[in-house]
Amino acid sequence: MSPRNISIEARERLRAQQEAEAKAVRTHSAALATLKTAVAKRADLVAIQDELVAVAQSGVALAAGHLVEVSGIDRAALILGLPKGSLRRQLASVKRRGET
Repeated sequence: MSPRNISIEARERLRAQQEAEAKAVRTHSAALATLKTAVAKRADLVAIQDELVAVAQSGVALAAGHLVEVSGIDRAALILGLPKGSLRRQLASVKRRGET
């Protein structure tokens, strides 16, 4: 083979290598975009679920507060199977948020 043929072959291999790398970079970029979208969607869903959990927790605390009003803290703690301190913290949390 002549040096010119080797040079052309080398250029073709280099061009093929560059095309393969460009394709790999495009594939990687598309995968990153998909990941970014998935993470953003997950964050939105988690925020919604966090809000639903907070509302449900408030409902539980308000219901416990009502039981305390009806039965007193000692009896309410016994009925709910909670330590009095835990029940007091729940009620204080509701009061801090102004939900009573």
